[in-house]
Amino acid sequence: MGYREPIFALDIGTSKICAILCEQGDGGLRVIGVGVSPAYGLKEGNISSLEEVSRSISVAVNSTEQMSGIRAEDVYIGVNGSHLDGVDNLGMITLPRSSRGVTQGDIKRVIEAAKTFNLPEENVVVDILAQEFIIDGQSGVRNPLGMGGKRLEVVIYIVTCKRSFAVNIKRAVEKEGYSYARLVPIPVALSDLLIKPGEKDMGSVLIDIGGFETTAVIYIDNKIANMFTVPLGAEHLTRDLSIGLRIAPEEAEELKLSNGCVHKSVLEEKEIEVMGVGGRSERKVSTERVFDILEARMEEIYRMILVNMNKNGFGGYLAGGVVLTGGGANINGAVELAEDVFNLNTKIGTLEGIEWISGFDDDPSYHASIAIASYVMRHRMESDSILEMGRYRGFFRGVGEWFKGLFSLGD
Repeated sequence: MGYREPIFALDIGTSKICAILCEQGDGGLRVIGVGVSPAYGLKEGNISSLEEVSRSISVAVNSTEQMSGIRAEDVYIGVNGSHLDGVDNLGMITLPRSSRGVTQGDIKRVIEAAKTFNLPEENVVVDILAQEFIIDGQSGVRNPLGMGGKRLEVVIYIVTCKRSFAVNIKRAVEKEGYSYARLVPIPVALSDLLIKPGEKDMGSVLIDIGGFETTAVIYIDNKIANMFTVPLGAEHLTRDLSIGLRIAPEEAEELKLSNGCVHKSVLEEKEIEVMGVGGRSERKVSTERVFDILEARMEEIYRMILVNMNKNGFGGYLAGGVVLTGGGANINGAVELAEDVFNLNTKIGTLEGIEWISGFDDDPSYHASIAIASYVMRHRMESDSILEMGRYRGFFRGVGEWFKGLFSLGD
């Protein structure tokens, strides 16, 4: 599998499904097809109808195929939110008595030792990430190759997904005639794409504001310290606006994006007309009323994340700041409110080295799909590069196996 082959990435979000086709460009990824569909058959991130999810996937992928003129083959599916979990595990080996130093074979053996763990039957492994190596008690080693010592340890981060969700998403994709490739952990992929290595070293948190869920990934010393999800997202802001102003959800969504804000500093005070539900006449509401409704819910989302951060002792170790992404990051004032709540520098994540197709740009709504493709492309390039090195084929066989998935999703 060459890294020049196009990548079909599918982001099955809690409110929408986005398909993106990318290929390797001169400076990075080039987007050559995009398709979006409402996430029918999903209720707050969980599958409620396999038939409807399949049709929604088909709409998104078909749009991508028509735009690009390329038939979807292997489809890489992102998984996010409460379906994911992560845990550290430790592996240890005794090094041979010699002066040769740590070899690639030693690294392979210690990682294999760390992979021995009790996996709950209801979960499947999505990815395994080497966090750090430890030589004779010296922690923080990123590359032990060639170093001397008697004992080599590795800390790996195991990302798992609910088996039932993984199996049913695979069924939904294959039901429409597409070939399932494997799952990709969206929070990890987004972090690789949007957080710079220096920011991970200093301590950073990525906050992905989805439709019905918001996922946070905390990095300290360039390692994943925690990953968790809170059950609120951008759709809850829309619902609050719909109920509070007694307007249709579609109008509430449009109002949120066009005149909504969540921080007083960016509030433009004026009156706007809204349409009443059920044929009721138009009336005027103030943007301050809109702000009051939206700001309360957005602050609740942030504070739920802050409570989790502080509970686990990470709140004071994030000098790298906050990176926002996801559709909810588009609301005016999201950055300013985050800076107030977290007392940390905050920015919206931006993509670098992406060539967008005409009519699309760097919108946080598409970040997850791009991140899936970028994650796959990186694995492909690593695999191709390693195979060219010949002598490391045995050790890096697992890199090629990454594309097959770590555990079978057979029914």
